[in-house]
Amino acid sequence: MTKHSNEVCQDFLRGICKRTNCKYQHKIRKFVVCKYWLRGLCMKGEEQCEYLHEYNLSKMPKCAYYKLYGVCNLTNCIYSHDKVKSGRCNWYDRGFCRKGLKCNKKHVKQVVCQLYLTGFCPRGPSCPNGHPKMDLIGKHREFSFFNKNLYDKMMAIIEEGGDDFVSAFFLFPVELTVWHHWTQLFRCVDIKSTNRN
Repeated sequence: MTKHSNEVCQDFLRGICKRTNCKYQHKIRKFVVCKYWLRGLCMKGEEQCEYLHEYNLSKMPKCAYYKLYGVCNLTNCIYSHDKVKSGRCNWYDRGFCRKGLKCNKKHVKQVVCQLYLTGFCPRGPSCPNGHPKMDLIGKHREFSFFNKNLYDKMMAIIEEGGDDFVSAFFLFPVELTVWHHWTQLFRCVDIKSTNRN
């Protein structure tokens, strides 16, 4: 029986090809191990499944966690961890990467730490949330947390605000840049202080 096409028979894949001289391929080149077979759940069987039914580490499917998050925390994960992307993207870790999906670095999603955005996080490096670095935002001095004018204005509000400062801080939406963060805070505190009169 000679095959006329390199195409795989779709009826064969579904288990319904009854042609004796089918012009399509019934033998499939399998490159990736069947993730269902690994768990003993493949319903197609070895002949009809388009994936390998053998334990071969070099042909394992990609790890779903590594693919989505760029990190896999499972100690004995048998799935493939794509090594193409080298290291974490500093730009993404700091809030934004212009390259997006075309970036050759890993984009690991993290929630931004609200305490860090205020200027101090007591957990420091052990904090599970992201601590964006302001040095990569740009050379614009107004974005620096250590801007003298911004610092003086912030300290004045803290000294005057008391409990209003704390309650105002937790009521406004957190933004990624410290500059916008503090201007939102100033706006909330100003509104609260004007409402008291």
